[in-house]
Amino acid sequence: MKTLKWLLPALALSSASIYAAPFMAVGDNAELFLTGSIAVRFDDNIFLSPDSSATAPKVSDTIVSFKPGVELVFGKGSANKGNLHYREEYVRYSDNDNQNSSIADLGFTSQYDNGKTKMGAAASFVQLAQNQPGVGAGTGRLARRDVTNGKANTEFAFSEKTSFGAALVFDKTNYADAAFTDSSAWSVPVDVYYEMTPKLDMSVGYRYRATTLSGSASDNKEHFLNIGSRGEFTPKLNGQVRVGYNKRTFDRGSDESGFGLDTSLGYAYSEKTSFQLSVNNGFGNSATGQSTKVFSAGVSGRSALSEQWSMGASLDLRSVDYRRFGAIAPRSEDYYQFGLNVSYVYSSYLNFTAAYDYKNNDASIPAGSNVDALSFSNSVFSFGANVRY
Repeated sequence: MKTLKWLLPALALSSASIYAAPFMAVGDNAELFLTGSIAVRFDDNIFLSPDSSATAPKVSDTIVSFKPGVELVFGKGSANKGNLHYREEYVRYSDNDNQNSSIADLGFTSQYDNGKTKMGAAASFVQLAQNQPGVGAGTGRLARRDVTNGKANTEFAFSEKTSFGAALVFDKTNYADAAFTDSSAWSVPVDVYYEMTPKLDMSVGYRYRATTLSGSASDNKEHFLNIGSRGEFTPKLNGQVRVGYNKRTFDRGSDESGFGLDTSLGYAYSEKTSFQLSVNNGFGNSATGQSTKVFSAGVSGRSALSEQWSMGASLDLRSVDYRRFGAIAPRSEDYYQFGLNVSYVYSSYLNFTAAYDYKNNDASIPAGSNVDALSFSNSVFSFGANVRY
């Protein structure tokens, strides 16, 4: 009943916004959009707890979220384009109202392309109050955190067939709970591209990354030497592939190395159906301060059934090996997530979505440890409406 009381005024606001002015012009080449979304989800395991646990039992709930926002789009018709957005999401739980939250989403992107030189910049600040494998799962509470990202990149031509690309990337995560490990990382990837054909480049690259962790966790540095290719592999397949050697060094402890892979591909099956594939292998850092080896693969597809209806599906797999950290034992986890969604476009201002997601995490821990505390399954049904004008 508490959810319905909160939902009714939110639906009224969403409906009222449909009839508002479509947009506001700001100067000669910028437009201001008002955005809004409302969603209801039925979650059978809000904390990602194991099916049976005395300390952190499995809890289900109905959650309503309302997310008003504003977006500024600039650079229409010019070499420099970008957008700036701000959204505030109000999340309300029907039974577990102590988990209610208001979380911010601020982002900026900009791109410049004059045909010879390309430059880009992006920054975001996102507040999260939701668990995921390795982050709050099995604790019986939500892991609240602030995630800050920034990136600046450039690419310019040396000659008719050779170009150079470089970027500076920053990632930072701060947890509200002192039991988790904050992290910040700087990385600098550089690539030299050589045009093999008008539609395909070969590359040689190197990426340096330095990660600082809070508490007693060991800081680390990473080196990824790689070769790769980007562009149009076939008339229907395009993207970028990097393969190489990855090495991680620690302030304390022995070094680690292994095969590195960074792949992102798109396949246009037809005019109405397309697929995306990503495969990655490398290092990561857990929320508890452990260094990890991560292999991940994801495939998604979307098909337009008509001018108004479309449907999509996705499958994500991840295998993670956790390195020992102090009294925290090493372990491995195999995780997969499957999703289905349907979208209906009512007008250029309004669309509706319905989705189902299933998550499963299978943890393998040395004998004597509580494996069940980190293994879980989770089903979520969600329905939403999105407005942009």
